[in-house]
Amino acid sequence: MSTFKQYFTYDCISYTILMMIECTLASVQGHREGIDANVAIQMFLMTSLISVVMFLTDKIQVASFPLRALIDVADIALVVYPLGLWWGFFEADAFTLVGIFLVILTVYAGVVGVSLIRAKSDEGKINRELRARRERGEKR
Repeated sequence: MSTFKQYFTYDCISYTILMMIECTLASVQGHREGIDANVAIQMFLMTSLISVVMFLTDKIQVASFPLRALIDVADIALVVYPLGLWWGFFEADAFTLVGIFLVILTVYAGVVGVSLIRAKSDEGKINRELRARRERGEKR
């Protein structure tokens, strides 16, 4: 998958998961009017900026997944906290900031999970194609 397509896919997955969480929270809190269109656009801009920051920091060679995940979560927090406070998405109290961090972790885990499922599916397709070629006697 091309680099742009990969990061755009991550952006769309994270935006979808984030909006599902936001809509669920709004519904649970009794906000029946839904999410404002401007907020939805701002959230997409936020997830897009996160993808750009991650693209840049992914250039840093990291061998371990836990360290990569830590860098990714730091990238996300670096964008979410300043923009969220600036746009008035949340207050700067400890309880809210911890809640936002839990949302960050949930969205990140969701994107990683969907990416792993997709990679496994792609791997299966590639292996089936290679087996079929081998059975037909084709060379690479």
